[in-house]
Amino acid sequence: MSQFNNQNDNRWGNDNQWGNDNQWSNNQWSSPSPPPPVIRQRQPSCMPFILITLLVFAMIGGAVFFIVQKASDQIDTALESVDQAFEQVTAEAQSSSASAPTPVSSRSDIDLSYQAIATVPDQTGDEHVELLVHIWTNQRTGYGLALLDGTAASELWQVPLPSIEPRFFVGYQDVIIGVKDRDIIALDTGAGRTLWEHKLSDDVLDWERTPQVWQHNGQIIVHTKDNVLTAFDSNSGAQTRQVTLRALNASKMIRINDQICDEEFTEELRNHLQCYMLDSFEPGQVYALDSENSYSVYWWPLGPQSSDGGIYRVDLGDAPQLQRLSADGTVAWFQDLPSDFQTIIQSEVTLVDSADTVALGIDDKLSIVGPETSVNISVPESELYPLAIDGDLVYVARVRQRGTPYITIDAVSLADGSVRWSTPELGEFSGTWSYQDSLGWAVVPGQGIALSWDIDDDSEVFVRFYDQSGKQVWEERTSETGSTSAPQLTRLNRQLLIESDRSVQLVDATTGDSAWRLNR
Repeated sequence: MSQFNNQNDNRWGNDNQWGNDNQWSNNQWSSPSPPPPVIRQRQPSCMPFILITLLVFAMIGGAVFFIVQKASDQIDTALESVDQAFEQVTAEAQSSSASAPTPVSSRSDIDLSYQAIATVPDQTGDEHVELLVHIWTNQRTGYGLALLDGTAASELWQVPLPSIEPRFFVGYQDVIIGVKDRDIIALDTGAGRTLWEHKLSDDVLDWERTPQVWQHNGQIIVHTKDNVLTAFDSNSGAQTRQVTLRALNASKMIRINDQICDEEFTEELRNHLQCYMLDSFEPGQVYALDSENSYSVYWWPLGPQSSDGGIYRVDLGDAPQLQRLSADGTVAWFQDLPSDFQTIIQSEVTLVDSADTVALGIDDKLSIVGPETSVNISVPESELYPLAIDGDLVYVARVRQRGTPYITIDAVSLADGSVRWSTPELGEFSGTWSYQDSLGWAVVPGQGIALSWDIDDDSEVFVRFYDQSGKQVWEERTSETGSTSAPQLTRLNRQLLIESDRSVQLVDATTGDSAWRLNR
């Protein structure tokens, strides 16, 4: 801001001195007799008449001014009434024709708690998911559940929280499943009424806030810590089948088409990925993962762009290699990786894919591979985490490891590994970098990437959107004292659901314009 100083040093003075040095003397006449005095007759004055006339005119003028001013005030008051009436009619007309919802942040009947939000398939026909939220009830003395329309955040239904107080929910078109420890409950998606509930043989497994629950052909299938698969009828809750898997220890299961798969070890097959058919729980496809050092083998299911099933297998042993395995377990293609990808410890390895292009990150190295391409990059004193592929770019989180850990997002060309653009350093991490908690991201295909973080200063969280050219389009900062993780970002078509410790809001992903906001 410019500052303007105005000083006035002019000093005014008056050194003129007025004086009168003239001296007057009386003339002396030497006449023998003085002349006779001249006598003047006094004339009558007209000043009183003039003063009286002026006073009369002043009184008349004052009266006229008072009358005119009074009339003017009355006219102004009448005009203001007309303007107010016109504005009221205009506002009512605009209100009746507007389709935008009333801002829900001011609503008193939606008081969100701090529990995670679950998405539910469209129930209103607007091709937009709905939101299942925990709410406070009875002046924050109790809890309930509410299903909100995802477009306007208007309430579709509200019910008291079920007796088992589920920790996690999974929403389907016709049923909502809630789980807590050994308890499972099913709610009708349309009205929120309880359909059935059961107590299981062990706690339900959950990974990254997602319980091991699937729906398939009208059945709800649950995986518990004692490595048991149990199926229930979605509507009635009747148990239809149950099986104990061969592996002694339960592990994370991944759905691949109509099978669920996890790692197992047998003397015959050694380390392998065993799949089970969702229809029957019978053993299905087997993917060989065997290596002399099982800790050096990693696998990922194919992304949603690939509909034929299969997995990626990465061996970081003596001969590092990435393989694309088809649904029947055969090798569709492979690429050798540089020898410095070799590792004998469990490093944090990340992989993202799009169609037949893969970006693999480990320590300070990034490899971009496909059936006929291989590009390898190394950035010393950094850790590289590929986040997502968008068109001909892969977005990579580069975390500086020397000194204070700062994070930068690079847009890297899939063709040659060159960096098209980079964000400024997003901030300083006061604690240990966490791939899942320190940064949030969501890609809008063909448009750009939204980022969220809570770095160094726990009183502010950030959400920012960069388009594909690297231009920062919008940013939002909110003060959230005590925040412990980056806001969670979920892309819903061209909109972005931002879920932080203190609020939930829906914004246009490319402009940042808010459709609604609810405080917690």
